[in-house]
Amino acid sequence: MNNQGDSFTQSATAPDSQPWWITHKMQVISFSVLIALLLAVIFVLPNVVSPPVSQSATDNATAVTIPNGQAESPWSEAQKAKQRREAQGVLAEILKLQQRLEQQSVERWAGTEYTEAMDTAVAGDAFYRQHEFSRAQQQYRDSLAKFTAIVESEDVRFNTLVTEGAGAIAAGNSEQAKTAFELAGLIKAGHETARKGLQQADTLDSVLAHIEQAKLQIKAGNLNEGKNIVQQALSSDPDSSPAKELLTELNAAILERNFTAAMSEGFAALQHSQYAKAQSKFKHALSLKPQSNDAKTAINQAGNQQVQSNIKRLLADAAALESKEAWQEAESKYEQALAIDGSIVTARIGQIRSQTRKNLNSQFEQLLAKPERLASDAVYRQAQLIIKDAGGLTQTSAKLQGQVEQLSAILVKADTPVTVRLQSDELTDVTLYKIGQLGFFSKQEMELKPGKYVAVGKRDGYRDVRQEFTVSWDKPLVTVRIQCEERVASLR
Repeated sequence: MNNQGDSFTQSATAPDSQPWWITHKMQVISFSVLIALLLAVIFVLPNVVSPPVSQSATDNATAVTIPNGQAESPWSEAQKAKQRREAQGVLAEILKLQQRLEQQSVERWAGTEYTEAMDTAVAGDAFYRQHEFSRAQQQYRDSLAKFTAIVESEDVRFNTLVTEGAGAIAAGNSEQAKTAFELAGLIKAGHETARKGLQQADTLDSVLAHIEQAKLQIKAGNLNEGKNIVQQALSSDPDSSPAKELLTELNAAILERNFTAAMSEGFAALQHSQYAKAQSKFKHALSLKPQSNDAKTAINQAGNQQVQSNIKRLLADAAALESKEAWQEAESKYEQALAIDGSIVTARIGQIRSQTRKNLNSQFEQLLAKPERLASDAVYRQAQLIIKDAGGLTQTSAKLQGQVEQLSAILVKADTPVTVRLQSDELTDVTLYKIGQLGFFSKQEMELKPGKYVAVGKRDGYRDVRQEFTVSWDKPLVTVRIQCEERVASLR
């Protein structure tokens, strides 16, 4: 045990700069001796210590000499051996914890507590050398409790160091952060939090430098360049809170810039009546900010202005076509305007006017194209009504006036009788429909109004004849011959 006591003392005072197996050489030797001692206790001691003997054997037993020269009984010796084994058992537990803590470089993160635990174990060695195994065991237990307390404090110490490291990173103190995370990594080797924290600490200075450069670019209005620099910082440390926050601010600023630019371009296009372009810009702005009421309102405004512009253009086109008396085309333009907005009174009135004038023009053209139809009383009356309708219009034109005058003149002529010469053979009985029976004659002239007539001739023994002819005002002195010439065969 003298060697064990020396091992604890040397372990507590060994310098940190040497390899651990050299620094703790005595502890390693002590541990090896302890293992051998334990093996001896387990396998040799039972054969050495005598089993309980009878009272008579105890009385006759040979006395054992103790350090002060007094004889010690076998029972006392057995109790001493038991206490020694128990002390050695506690010591074995101490050595296990000591080895674990030394592998964790405990002197760097719990040096004071570790020294106190070692000193308590050394004090136990002193009692052990004096064969005061009970007191040695108590010291060892106190030492074990202190070693155990260090082990049980690992989580708290680890969390404290991680918190300190995170705080140091937040404060921009890379050295302090490195120290904290290095110690945390010693307590829990390979722990992800400690590993990442140390990595952050290693890149902290570079990340902060990038952030400062990005802020300068932002101040100069170079948002995209600033964003690129922040992204470089995040490539070094994806978990950097300052870089993340700055990137969030940059994204918001870039979004606001792009939104404002799109809205401005949209309104500029709107002022130049570029409605499609304006709507495209406003829709792009809405895609950037889907909840923007300003963008939604602007889209509606552009749409309404485009609709009003289209209607205005259609009405202007219709008016121009009316002035050219292109009534069919004008009516079509008014219909297009009403298809966009059926409540437009101007378009509705224009549609009715164009349709009326179109129909009126069509009737004039039909009558003027075939004036002979005016011989019909129905057509004649229709022509009179058309002229009357044309006279009731509030707006007229040279073309319409010409049509009215032309048709009126034709109506006058259509009502003026024309001389018609009828010829026959004085043997045929002639009847002129609409006029009456003319009887037998050789030649006859009469005044007939322009129009279509039918003359029928009859003669006994001959086939009846039917002659249709037209009296036209532009072809005076019409000659019509009516006589039965085809003899009918007699029946016998």
